[in-house]
Amino acid sequence: IPDFQNPTGVTTSLVKREAIVSLAKEHNFMVVEDLPYRRLRYQGSDIPTLRDLDAECVIQLSSFSKLLSPGIRVGWMVAPVAIAQRVAQIATDTYITPNMLGQGLAYEFIYEGKLEENIARLRRLYAPRLTTMMHALSRYLPQASWTKPDGGFFVGLTLPEGSNSTQVAEKARGVNLVLSNSAGFFADGDGSRFIRLPFCALNEKEIEEAIKRLAFVIQAVNQ
Repeated sequence: IPDFQNPTGVTTSLVKREAIVSLAKEHNFMVVEDLPYRRLRYQGSDIPTLRDLDAECVIQLSSFSKLLSPGIRVGWMVAPVAIAQRVAQIATDTYITPNMLGQGLAYEFIYEGKLEENIARLRRLYAPRLTTMMHALSRYLPQASWTKPDGGFFVGLTLPEGSNSTQVAEKARGVNLVLSNSAGFFADGDGSRFIRLPFCALNEKEIEEAIKRLAFVIQAVNQ
């Protein structure tokens, strides 16, 4: 996920994207590029996608789950013709028919010109929430560090030295905060100082209160 990656919210730089494509061409492998959050940019400018850099070595995926409705479960793939045909055949052989109702809803939504309007609405809704989280982290957790995304759903928080994300998550339940298991985000199962902070589902007042409670929990764990 090169744009506003889950769980950190970071975006892959153009230099790194060019390096990935160069390696793919040199060593003859395909890159799968997933773009569920790309359209949800709240500031800054878009960086060319991997497929923009080289369409022959990149399979591009995306979804309407973040842009239209999480329950619609409809996505799409852009790939070289031979690969697209092979995937279509595998799909036919495994689940026979796709989610026709979901596809129909997505089609009508786009056909009626509502998708761009909805994306603009989501940007207006989510951007202040990200700003609120940035300010709340600076106010309540200056001893920690965090990513500063330009879009997406998530901020990646690195706890201060001596803190443990598992202990923080356990104690957070006592103040009605539910945090994801950080170990699941790391290939080595570590993530001992990492916490994913989603900001899209809460309003600004709730975000402020949540970060305040999180700071209280971290302080209590470190005592």
